[in-house]
Amino acid sequence: IALVPPVDPEQKKGNTMLLSGLHETSLDEYRRFLIPSRMVRQMELQEAGSVWLAKTPDATSLAMIPSSSFEAWKAEHVCDDSDRRVILGSAVEKRWDKKHRIVVPAHLAQYARLTALSPIVLISMEYYFEVWCEDDYRRL
Repeated sequence: IALVPPVDPEQKKGNTMLLSGLHETSLDEYRRFLIPSRMVRQMELQEAGSVWLAKTPDATSLAMIPSSSFEAWKAEHVCDDSDRRVILGSAVEKRWDKKHRIVVPAHLAQYARLTALSPIVLISMEYYFEVWCEDDYRRL
């Protein structure tokens, strides 16, 4: 994630708890992935019934942001008109289904090199998660 001008930590996180953990999973044939129960519980405690999926500014990964943290995430990661077009222009709000699965839209899957049945990695970034193609994550 690109470093941008610092954001006040209280503004950044608000009253949300810090998200934690790393989880390896895979996309199914419909480009869905399962959000681990522990991560769902952490997001539900933030009163986030949905998440935003967005491109990350300088990597081929996606950000999965609880809806309750989206404004803070924008303040930290969207610095100029170029970011606004690339990141916000492709961002989508998604609700998880009853089995805690999220569908990755085709344009975001292509950006992050996620394909049906491919392994992925979910990584906590304090108040949001990154979604990585496993191969790209291993090369970090």
